[in-house]
Amino acid sequence: MVEPQSSSTEEPAITGRSSQKTMPLPGSRGAPFLDKSKPIELLQFIDQMEDLFEEYGIHNDQDKKKKLGKYADQQTESEDGIDFAEFKKALIDDYPEAQMARKGTLTALKNVCRENSRLLEGNYAQLKTLIRSFRAQQKLLLVPPVLVSNRELVDMFLGCLRESFASQVRSSLNIEQTRDRKQKDKEDTSVRQPEDPYDILDVIDRAETIAGHLHGNSHDQAVVTRSNTTQAQTGRTLCKHEHTIKTESNELDELRNITVNFADQVKIEQKQNAEFRNIVQNTQIEMKKLLETLAQQQPGVSNPQTKHATYKMTSDGCWYFEEQGHFTMNCPHREEHLNQKKIKLLGHKLYFMHNNTAVPRGNSKKSCKQIIEDTCRHVSVVQNNMFAEPGEVYKQESVPGILRLPDSSNGNEFSVFTNQIHNT
Repeated sequence: MVEPQSSSTEEPAITGRSSQKTMPLPGSRGAPFLDKSKPIELLQFIDQMEDLFEEYGIHNDQDKKKKLGKYADQQTESEDGIDFAEFKKALIDDYPEAQMARKGTLTALKNVCRENSRLLEGNYAQLKTLIRSFRAQQKLLLVPPVLVSNRELVDMFLGCLRESFASQVRSSLNIEQTRDRKQKDKEDTSVRQPEDPYDILDVIDRAETIAGHLHGNSHDQAVVTRSNTTQAQTGRTLCKHEHTIKTESNELDELRNITVNFADQVKIEQKQNAEFRNIVQNTQIEMKKLLETLAQQQPGVSNPQTKHATYKMTSDGCWYFEEQGHFTMNCPHREEHLNQKKIKLLGHKLYFMHNNTAVPRGNSKKSCKQIIEDTCRHVSVVQNNMFAEPGEVYKQESVPGILRLPDSSNGNEFSVFTNQIHNT
């Protein structure tokens, strides 16, 4: 018996395991649908359509474009003259939001964080929602070229948690890292930088573990148990070390500040002392002038500074040569005697250079300058007569002469001391 032929209206099987099936009508329940108000869902719509093409054995590019246009819109269906791959690329290019969905944006990640913020350990369901959305955006943002760093991701994720929850995550990771560093070889160079101590995947897993433990979830229960047994002790140790370091740093800063303040105080005191000395000197000078003026105006008033003086002093205060216009410390005659090595200055006192005796001050007959010149002239004559030539004598009033005479017996010379003035 011959089987009847198929009806002409029946579509022949092309390929595929389900060629007798018909695709669901556009707009029917379960059919893919592209909402133009949400163009970011275009990629998901195209993936669903390609699954239907494979399911119903549609492999011709023209048929795919027609089907895709029926489920989208007539404008999409009118694209002609290109294969399905180019058609799909052109369709995606018409929707910038769909292009960005493949790459991920910081705006989308910030929206995820804004929608899931200030989470506590007990908000397990909301935390799972945050983790799913955060990981999806993180994966897209880390595709080259990378748009965000690991540290930024860690800060954004921990920013979604309450401070108490975030502190638990950090403490738990610090404990584990401390234990891992002790177990690793000392030459291991895989230690993270202090500015970026945590990996974003570790942060997410640790937050999920802590919240899951409170929720009764047994995921990673062993890690949480070990962390809880050592957390208190290690935490106290870390706090103690941090407190010691902070204390030492504060002490160093305080010592540095004390040193700087002391140096500034010394400078200020030195400046004040110099100003005070100038004030005292100026005051003394003014007092001397005032007393001398009063003494001239009122003879009955005596000057206590000159009452017991044994030397003259001019109105300007130079007692060395009794000249006006300068003081003793600036006297040019005193400087000249110092340069000629007639006198020397030790402290504030003058001494003769030849015998180290103190220079007397002037009296009513002679000034100090005249006394020094007379004494030095007398010493000079005595020294010169000591080395007089044979038969020669230096004359000076009241100074005995020394005469050097030749000795004819042995050719030497000898000196004859005369206790009187010798005239040649």
